[in-house]
Amino acid sequence: MGFASRARLLLLLVACLHATAPSPVTAHPTDGAAEKDGGAGSLPKTRLSMQGAVEVGQCLVAAADAGCGAFACLENTTCDSPGLQALCAELVRHADMYDVQGKSFIKEALKCMAQGLRGRFNCNQRKCSALSDLALQLQRECYHRHELCAAAKPNAEAMALSVPHPTALPKGPYLELLRALFSCDNATSAAVRRALSARLGKAHASALAQMLGGSAPRRQHPGKPAPGEASEGGREGGKEGGKEGSRDGGREVGKEGGKDGGRRGASGAHHPKSGKSSQ
Repeated sequence: MGFASRARLLLLLVACLHATAPSPVTAHPTDGAAEKDGGAGSLPKTRLSMQGAVEVGQCLVAAADAGCGAFACLENTTCDSPGLQALCAELVRHADMYDVQGKSFIKEALKCMAQGLRGRFNCNQRKCSALSDLALQLQRECYHRHELCAAAKPNAEAMALSVPHPTALPKGPYLELLRALFSCDNATSAAVRRALSARLGKAHASALAQMLGGSAPRRQHPGKPAPGEASEGGREGGKEGGKEGSRDGGREVGKEGGKDGGRRGASGAHHPKSGKSSQ
């Protein structure tokens, strides 16, 4: 990490520390009870405590870009885990099964997400939902930037190994990865589905597809029909067009025939006169 990056992150950390100062204007009397690590029966946590936000900021400053360290910073908080660390661990664990392009994708995509998390984390935005939304947003951006679909096509089996059984599937990052894979071109999406079916069984693979809103592979060009999809309409349109064409063509031929017949009739009317004169 360069000097400028560290300076910017330290300024963010200072802002976090400054935000911990009590203020009669911004103090929230109920925050103390809501932000403690309560035991059984406590309300679901909806936001980070200020101290927790400061600790996350400190952890992100110290974390390296490579590996899963930055994602681990989000685990020990009062919020539920966004799940990025678990997904990162699975991708890294199966990295040896990927080809060169796949390994490069894993390295660069995880680095992209770690840097994005470090740069966008804000101590003043402590809602747990905002933290989860940030994790999903970074996934989408980094998968697109580093061409997930191009890396997945020759590495479908390795990608499938990173997806846990549906009964243990946590929402969030795993589903976002699958959603991105199923949104690839038809060939890549089909390869991933086959790999998932081989690993999890057809029923579980179909269940995953249904969780994502459907089991049919997405088209490369949503605005255009898939091959063979418009065959019925094409045949009907062809029939109607042929009928119209025949009727229109018949009228045109009739008109032309009438004109030609008229010209021939006019021409034939002069031949008898010329015949009499010759006799």
